[in-house]
Amino acid sequence: MGSPYAGLFPPGTDICQVPSGQPPEGQVPNFSAQGLRPLVISLGLIFTITAVVFGLGRLFVNRRKLQWSDLFVLFAILLNIGYTVVLIVYSRYFRHSWDVPLCWLDGRFEQISYIWQSVSNISLFFSKTATLLVFRQIFSVSRSTNIAIWIGIAFDFVIYATSLILVTYWATPRPGQSWDRLINGAGSTAQYVIYVAIGQGAASILLDTYMFILPLPIIARLNLSPRRKWKIGAVFLVAFLGVVASIISLVYRVLELTESASLYLGSVVLLANLAEMDIALIVCSAPAFAAFMRVYVLQSPAFMSIRALLPSRSRSRSRSKDTASMEAVPSPNKPRTGRNTEQHADLERLRGQVGMSDTWLFDSRATSDVETQTRRPESHERDGQ
Repeated sequence: MGSPYAGLFPPGTDICQVPSGQPPEGQVPNFSAQGLRPLVISLGLIFTITAVVFGLGRLFVNRRKLQWSDLFVLFAILLNIGYTVVLIVYSRYFRHSWDVPLCWLDGRFEQISYIWQSVSNISLFFSKTATLLVFRQIFSVSRSTNIAIWIGIAFDFVIYATSLILVTYWATPRPGQSWDRLINGAGSTAQYVIYVAIGQGAASILLDTYMFILPLPIIARLNLSPRRKWKIGAVFLVAFLGVVASIISLVYRVLELTESASLYLGSVVLLANLAEMDIALIVCSAPAFAAFMRVYVLQSPAFMSIRALLPSRSRSRSRSKDTASMEAVPSPNKPRTGRNTEQHADLERLRGQVGMSDTWLFDSRATSDVETQTRRPESHERDGQ
């Protein structure tokens, strides 16, 4: 694709040596500047890898009884990966506009911009809907709570479906029009896209705040020990970071209307959007991921072997912090007695039950260790019914 700006300069002008923005007084264009590219890519990869690990842990635990929320988690994982790939492709633009050659602003730039906005809207919808569906599985203890959750899902759909439709209308060329023509005459259309982004950002803050507050009264009423409530509260405290990410995204979207360094500010919006969708994915996967870590990691022979290599003093301290489930698993070097065989069978039965529900971490009747749960498998069987 050729640059749509080539016709604005005398013949023979190398527009790749022309900055796309006017630098402030005292600064000169630097086309080799990295800008925010290293920061955004490194943080983006960290966010995405963490969220994907949580999501895959959830899917592994729930593999024997998948629900709608798991399907939404799967889509969110795939879209998050796709969004991060687009972010890496787009990363050369993460600098001040006067450090970007004018020839870079072409039809391909417009296509990438539209793709990341579309993937962002779809991914945010799936990740937040997955979180609300998990709330429904865990906290739907009354008709009013169920209604409140469905209101959140409906609001979620309206926000991101409306944004996707409007962005598609204003940020794509009309029939017979090329992407290059679109950028050359964007003008007010580009402004409309920014207004849509600002409106979506404000609505996202409301939705994230709603999702953060929604489970708190229910958690406070659960018949749990204060320590367990704090643990559960810590999971949903992560959801508050989603509110913070939404606020940061909105602030920088507003600044894009008035600042000349819109490309630089846009990179912050991209990173905030990624953090927002990854936080939602982590929150909805945390209960099942906790079960995955307890049953499949802390009980694994590899972990037990590493633990056995610790000095006796450290091992004693670790044992005091670990749950009694560690002691329920026999050493592979010890002959199995009848009692050990029974404990092993109980643990295997628990592994089959962990995937049945996201309520494993929140069950008010369950203690925080596996051994106690293996003594009462019937309580989990009732929960799975």
